[in-house]
Amino acid sequence: MRNSTKIATIGVLAAALMLPAANAVAGTSYAGFSTTLPALQQGVLAANQIKSNAAAAGDIRSISVGSDYNLNARQCRLDRAAGPGSTPAQVTCGTERFNLGDGASATLPSGSHVAAGNRAYLQLHNSTWAVVRVSASGSWRSN
Repeated sequence: MRNSTKIATIGVLAAALMLPAANAVAGTSYAGFSTTLPALQQGVLAANQIKSNAAAAGDIRSISVGSDYNLNARQCRLDRAAGPGSTPAQVTCGTERFNLGDGASATLPSGSHVAAGNRAYLQLHNSTWAVVRVSASGSWRSN
């Protein structure tokens, strides 16, 4: 392998190792989210944080939802696949908060059993009969 190829490979690996650290946000701080929700109540993992306290509920606030639509939100954990031939990643979520519209705030119970130090995810989706994609933004924290 040529020296230029080795240097480029090392640079890419170093950048990849730093990327997850740059995205990690302490769960006690609010972080913004902005996403487009799929139609027909399909969920999307809109944001993630490192959970600080496993028993603490999270919060979502200052929501802005497109048009006159509402969204549903919950805090989840993502169990990744173990290896070849295993079941794909599975999402386990806490209690869902329904019909959150513009300016709404809500607590997100920690029923998803995200352990402290692990990544918690914010799952959002449209109301049941929304047949269009809807934009949503706001802030949240996992605690």
